[in-house]
Amino acid sequence: MKKRIIPYHFIKFQEKDFITFFNRIKECDGIACFDFEDGIKDLLVLNTKKFKHRQRKDVINLFKQKRDELDFNHIGLRLNSLSSEDFKDDVQVLKALKEIKPIKCLFLSKVKNISSITECLSELSDINFKEIIPVIECDQSFKDLDKITSIKNRKFNRIAFGHCDYNLSCEHFPFFHHDSEKYWNWIKSMERILKDSNKGFVNSPFLQLDNNDAFCQNLNKLSKYCQDAGQVTLCFIQTKLCSDFNVNSYYINKAITKQLPDPSDGNDYVDHKSLHNIEAYASKIVNDFEQSNESGKGFSIIGKNRVLISPQEYISAKKFLSGKR
Repeated sequence: MKKRIIPYHFIKFQEKDFITFFNRIKECDGIACFDFEDGIKDLLVLNTKKFKHRQRKDVINLFKQKRDELDFNHIGLRLNSLSSEDFKDDVQVLKALKEIKPIKCLFLSKVKNISSITECLSELSDINFKEIIPVIECDQSFKDLDKITSIKNRKFNRIAFGHCDYNLSCEHFPFFHHDSEKYWNWIKSMERILKDSNKGFVNSPFLQLDNNDAFCQNLNKLSKYCQDAGQVTLCFIQTKLCSDFNVNSYYINKAITKQLPDPSDGNDYVDHKSLHNIEAYASKIVNDFEQSNESGKGFSIIGKNRVLISPQEYISAKKFLSGKR
């Protein structure tokens, strides 16, 4: 049987033409996911709580208003960490959806250990959903993955990886992204455990929104290493490429034969071996993030390939620079 990659398309709230956009994702057999966590941050003005409250309100109202037009088998949400006050707020608003058809999946942020998942399942017992997807984002959960995946629950069938938080947890700088050998060694290590427990894997988002050739290479590697795979996507072309891969991998295989861009050509494609001046790179991360960050947005978008700078890498770069001064 040909391997299939499910796109989990993380979208920003948009009321206008949402159903049309949602149906495009559904046609790609994707899951439209709203982010209550990292996608809603304000590191510069510190209004994160206000923006998260607005996001919850807007999304829940949208679900209620469009309940007859939405296929909730293609809807997902990422919740905040169990240990945060935001998680309690997430649960409260989700209880308002009890009368709506079950949501396909809930991503659980920053899971630490086996008790994190059992506690979450208990807290979510009154919520109408089909699947829970814990996100591995710290060194502790990475090391305890065999214990985490030992949980037997019909709603727990796969885990996701959040490589930006994981890099931050391990105090890496520069971050290891999908272009690095170390990143794929992490994936192979997790997949060995997931295979034994018969659980699937959702790959961390690829942050170069317009670098389609590199994204195709990512899909090819993901398919090679993972038996049951999903991919977090951040724009429609990424979701469509997942769909194209599922229908016909010829395009993907053809695309990855092209030479990937040189890291030095100004497109911000990071290769650790080419970074001779890490301090200058850290300064660039900080400056670009601060100059491009929109209020209420967790990520900044820079460069001709529309590269996302995560808030985690921004924090790590600032920490690196503070240690140099």
